Parts: sequence; structure tokens; C-alpha cells
Amino acid sequence: MKKYFVLLLVLLAASGCGKQTTTDEKKDQSMVSDSSSAQSSSISSSSNVAQEDTKTLWTNEQANQLALLMERWGETMGQKYQRYNETDSLNFQNSEITKANLTQEGISLAGQNRDVAVFPPNEKIGKVNIVGIYSDESRLYLFTFDQGEPKVLVTDSGKNEQGKLAFTETQNQALKQGYQAVANGQPIPEVEKKEAGFSELSPNLRAILATEILDDRISFDPSLQGFFLRYYQEGNDLYVQLHSGAGVGHPIYHLVYETNQVRPIEAFVRVSANQSEKLEVRSPVSNQILFDRYQGNKAAYDSGETKVQIEPEMKNYFNEIKRIVEEQGGVG
Repeated sequence: MKKYFVLLLVLLAASGCGKQTTTDEKKDQSMVSDSSSAQSSSISSSSNVAQEDTKTLWTNEQANQLALLMERWGETMGQKYQRYNETDSLNFQNSEITKANLTQEGISLAGQNRDVAVFPPNEKIGKVNIVGIYSDESRLYLFTFDQGEPKVLVTDSGKNEQGKLAFTETQNQALKQGYQAVANGQPIPEVEKKEAGFSELSPNLRAILATEILDDRISFDPSLQGFFLRYYQEGNDLYVQLHSGAGVGHPIYHLVYETNQVRPIEAFVRVSANQSEKLEVRSPVSNQILFDRYQGNKAAYDSGETKVQIEPEMKNYFNEIKRIVEEQGGVG
């Protein structure tokens, strides 16, 4: 009887140990499972980041389609746009544009300073990613992705006071829609040819036509033979002078580009080494009249455009002559 009792105790002890081992094993298996799940989640997350970093932003086929779009669009605008690659250097508005200095300086976009990535192989989050650069010397276009959204940026002026090129998003619907199609891998839409207006002319041509409102020498010869025209544009304000390169008697003007017209503001002229005078200005002239003048003698105006120069100090020259005349009561 005693033997049976001892045997029963041994069996009960063995049964208890077995249950404890099973519970411990389950706990260990649960911990292993949780660890494996966390490791798998971490690997999956890293994989997603890697895929995001290595996603191709722009292909050679898209670059070729963009070139075709700019060729077609340029024909409708009567302009020829030059394509620039990452190894090219572009001189625009007295500034050298390269991949290196554009990356270092960044840009101003709608008044906000932005970092850029120029021809990046993959999208750089938080930056304006530039995949295409085109220019007709008077305007500079950047084809970009901003937060994944395709945008066409344009500027027709030099660097601002912070040393950055200031861009806005183009308002030309045909160009916007064409680029969006290229960015999405869709066929390029047909670009309808339409008559360009005064606002679509180059800044240099607009400066010639605006100056002609006050200076009859341009009406006599829009090709500007024997002259050169120097100007500076700040926003919609134009400071400009038509000069032969010698002597005095060459007025300097201040005009403003308004929505549908150009308005002369003031004009001064140095009549001798020691004397300057204020001139009467004429009435505003509509953009349509100015554009019609251009259309009527296009070859001559286009020839004159080669004699136009941007002079960053022109506003200062104007203000200095104005100050002298005002201090002398109208005659300097």
C-alpha cells in the first residue's frame, strides 16, 4: 500500500512539471513571435523608405517628350527655346546659371525662399526638384516637381536682393497642361496656335515699344541703328534710356506696365554738362496699339532687340538726375 502511495506522488509531480514546461514554452514562443513581428515590421518600413528614395523621378523618354513639347509650344509663341542639361552653363540676365550655383543659391518661389535639387535621379522630399531647364534668353523656365506635383516655373528678371532668381508658376494653360501630360506619361495635347499679345513679347521688345511712346527716334528707326537702349525693370516699373554712346541730350524715362496699357510717369534729360531738365510726358498707350506697331514692322523691331541691354544702375541714374532737377526747382 505504501508503494502505491509513493508511485501516485511521483506521477502527480511529473504531471505538474509537464504543465509548467508547456506554459513556459508558450510564453517563450509568444515572445519569439512578437520579436519576429517587430523585426518584420521594421524591415518592411525600411523597405518602403528605400523604395521611396530609389523611385525614378524622370526618365529619358520624358525628357525627350518635354523637348518635343517645347518645340511645338515655341512655334506657337514665335520663340525658340534652348534646352540646358546638367553640364551646361547658361548666362541669363547677367547671371551665370549652372547646376552647382543653382543648387547652392536656391530660388525664390512666389516670395518664399526654396531649396532645390537640380536633375536629381530620385525625388528629394521638401525641395523643388528641377528636371528640365529651358530659356529663350529673355525668359527662363524650370520644369519641376514640388511635393510630387508637376509645376512650370518662369522668370524674366535677374536675381533679387537676396541673390536668388525669383520665379512664379506660369499662367500659360497650354504649357501647364502639356507638362502635366509629360509628367504623367500621357500623350502631349495639341497646342493651338494663337496670336500672341504685347505681354507675350520678350522684356527687351516690350522695353523698345514702351520707350517709343516718349522717344520718336524709335519710331523713325525701330532697328535702333546708331543707338543702344539700356533699361532696368523692377516689378512693373521700367527705367530706360536710348543713347548713342556719346554726348548729352538723351532723355531717361520712367514708365509703368499696367494691365492693358503702358503709362509714362516722368522724364528728364541732361542738356549740357551742368544742366538737366524735366520733360513733359505723353498719355498712356494701350498694349494692343503697341503690339500692332510691332506686328507692322516686326523685322525692324527684332533687329533692334539685339541693341538692348539690361543696366541694373538705370534706376539710380534716373533718381540722381531727378534729385538734381528738383533741388534746382526744375532745372539742374
